[in-house]
Amino acid sequence: MTDDSDSQSTQLRSPARATTAVGAPVPEPPPADEPTRLRAPRGDHVGDATRARPVTRGDAQPPPAPASEQEFGPGYKLRGRYLLDKLIGQGAMGQVWRAKDLLGEEAHDRNPYVAVKVLNSDVEGHPDAFVAMHREAARSQKLAHPNIVTVYVFDRDDASGRVFIAMELLDGQPLDEFMRDQGEGGVSRAQALPIIRGMAEGLAYAHRKGIVHSDFKPANIFLTGDGTPKILDFGIARAVQLAGEGATGEDDGGFQGYTPSYASPEVLRDQPPTPADDVFALGIVTYELVAGAHPYKRRPALEAQAAHLERAPIRGLSRRECNAVDRALEFERSRRFADAGAFLRQLQGVPALQKALMLAVAVLCVASGALWYRNHLASLPSEPLTALPVEVQKQFLEQVRQGNQSLEYRKRTHDIHGSDDAAEYFSNAYRLHNKDPLAVAGLKAAADDEIAWYTKFPDRAQARLSLENLRARSDYYQQYAPLQKAIVALGGD
Repeated sequence: MTDDSDSQSTQLRSPARATTAVGAPVPEPPPADEPTRLRAPRGDHVGDATRARPVTRGDAQPPPAPASEQEFGPGYKLRGRYLLDKLIGQGAMGQVWRAKDLLGEEAHDRNPYVAVKVLNSDVEGHPDAFVAMHREAARSQKLAHPNIVTVYVFDRDDASGRVFIAMELLDGQPLDEFMRDQGEGGVSRAQALPIIRGMAEGLAYAHRKGIVHSDFKPANIFLTGDGTPKILDFGIARAVQLAGEGATGEDDGGFQGYTPSYASPEVLRDQPPTPADDVFALGIVTYELVAGAHPYKRRPALEAQAAHLERAPIRGLSRRECNAVDRALEFERSRRFADAGAFLRQLQGVPALQKALMLAVAVLCVASGALWYRNHLASLPSEPLTALPVEVQKQFLEQVRQGNQSLEYRKRTHDIHGSDDAAEYFSNAYRLHNKDPLAVAGLKAAADDEIAWYTKFPDRAQARLSLENLRARSDYYQQYAPLQKAIVALGGD
């Protein structure tokens, strides 16, 4: 799909042809013109390798040096639990191993294998490397989403001193490798749209949680065997302050990074990243996937802007979809979508159900008057799910599936964010098919769980705020008596 210069490796990692896990196959040696760099000089383009900027942290101390590395390799047990099997990838910060979770095997887990990312010995002495890896684990653990790789554990091995992350083992190939395998001309719209939607949904979820990826590119996206895109490598992701919320209190001054050919002009100017910068990178990846070439011939955005480069029109997408990509690729941040959720809404357009209801409003108002129509609305839904357009049915069922998956996650992990995410998915389903019993049942289950949780929460003000935010999420919750009662009991109205 791209020319031979289109490497998309992250620092030391180069794509391979083998089946991979966590998007990182066993690498070939990096080309001579793409060295791993820390604080690479500005203007010195290093292909698609992530450019890292280590920043001094003052009193931060490095983690203890490894005790011994002579036995570190296949057959080594990290923390006595993870049995290293084979090296499947390597980056500038760490190696990725296929490993067997011996505890999972003891519990008769059908698939006890995981991917283990181990911090490289040559960067372990740098305090920011440790912090960046901890950040990757901490933030990825907050991002329980089907389109984001799942992280299980962040720990240190006592014997070797190595810091590591255990995460889900993925079967498939990195998106950059998939794109090259397609040849020139890109992929079809039917093949591209599910990938684009999945990438956008994963980023949108991270943005709602206040996290910017900061290095979104094909090499950081993994396409599983069933076609699901998974976003990887939140190690240089940055926390941003959500509108109306206080500061997170996290120190994001350590390792910072970007890939020049996917970075927005603002990132290239060293401005603090925002979700709109991820949108710019998402626009480039979307264009590249469909058109088969980078929109600016792999030149950084500032160079493309200065040279007034014009990208070729995308063929195969609808006008609405092309407009969404064009807006994502705006050089000015203020002209781009604010976050990936806004991009996704524009890409998908007004749902067919909403168009049908808008038309019905006009017809009914003319024929019978506004009063009759208001009474009619109170009796919706007026048609079964099967009467809706097939695409709307699919969207509805997908939202219900993800909602149920979030409830299962809550049950399995006792993480209250699972119910919060479920409420969002079921709210989306409710909007697609008003009063549908599946959506209503899910909304009730999510709300009842959050009510039970927050009524026992020691900080009553925070508990009230959380339930009020839940109430604002759906029209159904505006009328849900148990939720209203709980808010009043906590001092709300």
